[in-house]
Amino acid sequence: MTNEKHFRGFVTSVNNGIIATMAEVISSISHPRVRPVRPVPSYRGVLTIGSPDLFPDDAICIDVERYPRTKRATPLSASKYVPPASQTGQTQPPADAIQEGSVALQRTYKIKKGEEEVEVSKEDLDKAYLYGSTIVNLSDADAMVLKLETTADLGILGFVEESGVCE
Repeated sequence: MTNEKHFRGFVTSVNNGIIATMAEVISSISHPRVRPVRPVPSYRGVLTIGSPDLFPDDAICIDVERYPRTKRATPLSASKYVPPASQTGQTQPPADAIQEGSVALQRTYKIKKGEEEVEVSKEDLDKAYLYGSTIVNLSDADAMVLKLETTADLGILGFVEESGVCE
């Protein structure tokens, strides 16, 4: 009785403190709390029925916003940080150690020349794709020519009779 009186006084003295019986705790656990999520559209644009280019009088355009029913759950991101040497217990950090503050991403590129790996700069590398067992180089100019330009669009070009569809 004395312990309960002490804990009840402690919990009520804390901001928004709540004290509950075990039955109330079990009841609250059985109903999970749902965090509200702000809906973000996965598509916002026009739905066209027909072809406005070929038949402008017969085409219909409807503004559409599409929202997903679920949301992808991703883990929280962690920031990269190097603590000061005084917090890590080191009196003097090694000469090649990163100084305190943010950590930057640094990439190195290596190629094999015989049995040895040689470091090269990114500018010296070319884009290439494997086609079967052949490596095909692709310059930036070729990539721009081959790039397919598209737009996000929902469109229904036409309808068919049910009898014309095979099962």
